[in-house]
Amino acid sequence: MRLHSAYRNVLVGIAEMSLSLKVTMLTLLSCANASVVVLTHYVRTRKGAMFSASSAVLMAELLKVGACLLAMFIRRPSTWLSNVYSITLGGLQEWARVAVPAMLYAVQNNLVFFALSNLNSVVFQVTYQLKILTTALFSVLLLQKTLTVTQWLSLMLLFAGVAVTQIKGDHSGHTPTAHHAESMALAAVIGASILSGFASVYFEKILKGGGQSIWERNIQLGIPGALCATVTLLVKDSQYLMDRGFFYGYDCWVWLAILLQSLGGLLVAFVVKVMDNILKTFAMALAILLSCAASFFLFHTGITIQTLVGAHLVIIAMFLYGCDTARFASTRHIVIQAYSRELEINTSYNDRHTDSLDTSDKPAQHTKSKICSAIFEN
Repeated sequence: MRLHSAYRNVLVGIAEMSLSLKVTMLTLLSCANASVVVLTHYVRTRKGAMFSASSAVLMAELLKVGACLLAMFIRRPSTWLSNVYSITLGGLQEWARVAVPAMLYAVQNNLVFFALSNLNSVVFQVTYQLKILTTALFSVLLLQKTLTVTQWLSLMLLFAGVAVTQIKGDHSGHTPTAHHAESMALAAVIGASILSGFASVYFEKILKGGGQSIWERNIQLGIPGALCATVTLLVKDSQYLMDRGFFYGYDCWVWLAILLQSLGGLLVAFVVKVMDNILKTFAMALAILLSCAASFFLFHTGITIQTLVGAHLVIIAMFLYGCDTARFASTRHIVIQAYSRELEINTSYNDRHTDSLDTSDKPAQHTKSKICSAIFEN
């Protein structure tokens, strides 16, 4: 009984997280999402020596693996070597499972760098939210998930918002070369969104039933991702590296962009674990607004009416989708609370009636009815 009571108190404590902590995590997630886009756009469009995007993707993967190895050592230094061996040389079969999403993420990161080299950060941020649509569609196809009417409507609104941002009023200032580069960048964003959606759903599919920590999983993703990034680097930029070197064009801003690219994903994964879908959606919406402000003040990017309308439609769609998902999560939380509460009653009841076998099923029946009523009330 004390064990169940303690477990319930932990659940309540997590649910009743202090407002200041949620605001802190919301700020961190919003700033991480916005800064990585704005900074990457800056280092890819500024004048001067240009670094290889493929080398940056490789360095991001290596930094992510290094950070995860360090985190594993800090958590359990005594078993660090055995744990590293089990997830590397001892987990070759697991590597084969995660190789597909790892390679997809590596290709996706290269597409993101290319897109940010030819698009302003606002259009990129808004268009990249298509990954919500692709993730939902692949979840229906691969995981047989069911979407509500509200979620389907929000996805249609999301697509409409992205389409509105692509409407251009005046092409006179665009050369044919610039227009072609922008079209290719838009195609790269759409491709990255599709890869992101498929990789996320595939990763979720293979994660079910697994007991690995976030650090172990990211090492398993990072190593084959680094191998894929190395192949891409050799195929795409081998002559560039031979002529100018691996770290040509690197400075503090490039290193900061790579650091945000690698560690930002770990920050997002950690923060999302303690945030609900509404706050996560709010963080993504705030990141879009921060990108708009940064593009206007830092890059003097003109924000068109089409971009503003499209951004607002995308943000509304994100909130509709996130709130509906949070409603399901809230229902599940109520069910868990009802079950834990009734389990405590059941334990206490059985302690008082150990001699009665026929009546011991009554609390269990009451638990079932409580759970059913909690589901249908929500």
